Amino acid sequence: MKKYLWVILSTVIVLGVLFSCVPKPTGDETLTEGYYVAFDFQFKGEDVESATTTISPLLKMASNGDNKYKLSIRADKLRQILEDNDKEGVYWWNVVRVVDPNDRSTWTFYGGTEEFDPSVPILKEDLDAFSNTSNVEFYADIPESTNTIVGFGDNTKIGRELYFVGSPTEWLHQKMTNNDDGTYELEVTIATPTSSTISYKIWPADNWEIAEPTIALAFNGKNYYATGDNDNGTYAFDSVYPTKIKVTFDALYSTVKFELKESVTPPTAPVDGYLSDWGPELVEDAAGDSKWGNNNELFKAGVKYDDEYLYIAGVYKVNGNNFMCLADLSSLNGATDTSKHPWNNRSYTFGTGDIDLAFESWGDGFNVWKVTSTDFTEVKDVSFARFSTDDGNTVVEAAIPLSELGITAESLTVKGAFAITGNLDSGTQWIGDFCPEQTCGTGGITAPATIDAFIVYPAED
Repeated sequence: MKKYLWVILSTVIVLGVLFSCVPKPTGDETLTEGYYVAFDFQFKGEDVESATTTISPLLKMASNGDNKYKLSIRADKLRQILEDNDKEGVYWWNVVRVVDPNDRSTWTFYGGTEEFDPSVPILKEDLDAFSNTSNVEFYADIPESTNTIVGFGDNTKIGRELYFVGSPTEWLHQKMTNNDDGTYELEVTIATPTSSTISYKIWPADNWEIAEPTIALAFNGKNYYATGDNDNGTYAFDSVYPTKIKVTFDALYSTVKFELKESVTPPTAPVDGYLSDWGPELVEDAAGDSKWGNNNELFKAGVKYDDEYLYIAGVYKVNGNNFMCLADLSSLNGATDTSKHPWNNRSYTFGTGDIDLAFESWGDGFNVWKVTSTDFTEVKDVSFARFSTDDGNTVVEAAIPLSELGITAESLTVKGAFAITGNLDSGTQWIGDFCPEQTCGTGGITAPATIDAFIVYPAED
């Protein structure tokens, strides 16, 4: 009898040990009030109140003081939660504040609940590189706004090489110093400052040719996966032009900070971007006539001059394209076409006259070239102003010294044509909109696209 009792007791002990190793349920009933790391597969794209999956109690963050929170979890446990839930090698997460565990309508979702709302990426390859017993750490400095992930980050990124790229570096990638505490730093000298505002990205490689999943780490100060031409971050230094800045990216909290080291006072410019003084010289373009829709539309454009400057102005909207002016100046002998364009991606010709000047503006940059039959030569000392209006349009105004062009105002006639221009592709020049309208039309035009209508200053009788 004792023998059987011993067998029964042993069986009970073994079963007890086995069942104690089974993971405990992670349903809503074990949640408590607080902040949690939440991965997008756990709620995004679903109706929150009836979602079939929920955040894990294992991902609750602990207070770290001063409105900051932290979660430290072993890599093997995190991998169990995330198994088979990556998207092209990326796990996307943000933070949820649970108020009443049994009432999801009371929860606060930072970054939102829709599929493409802001989130923080963790690359599967970075998580896999952690040993099972290493801790993955999540950080949160809870922001006031709920539509952002600025303030959230993790330690999977601190071994990465990151680069600063932007207008201060002339869009060349400069490697940031890894301080091994989650922050990256770089000092940048701006040789020729032209604006109080800079554009930038934090980039996860030393070139633009990167693929999934690494490209998910591209950051613009607000969102990750900031890969497009219109995804640049911006920062304004009030009323000065920066000549040296220090950039600090904090990967633990997804913040980019700029410290002004040296600056100059902006020169007094003959343009301010406010075009009320242009009068009839600012020509209105037909509304809604762009081949590429409202996001690539010319609204107004004009050319004029005084005794010192040639002026170019425009009101437009672009998405991944450029605002361009080509001009015929009666005092110069230029080129028959744009085949010498330094970017080798424009193909235009004039039906009459010649091309003496080319102006292009995009994003936060612009270029002015004097055009000859053999070359495009960049024109320096151009005064330039640009701002965005409340309705999302861009306003630009440039003043080009006549002395830099080697001409005077005496008996000068300017003929200008404006375009929202795309690239030259396999013999096709892409154009969204013209001002004034051209016989060749818009869209994909067999190169070169011929310009035969102009805005003329002084206006012809």
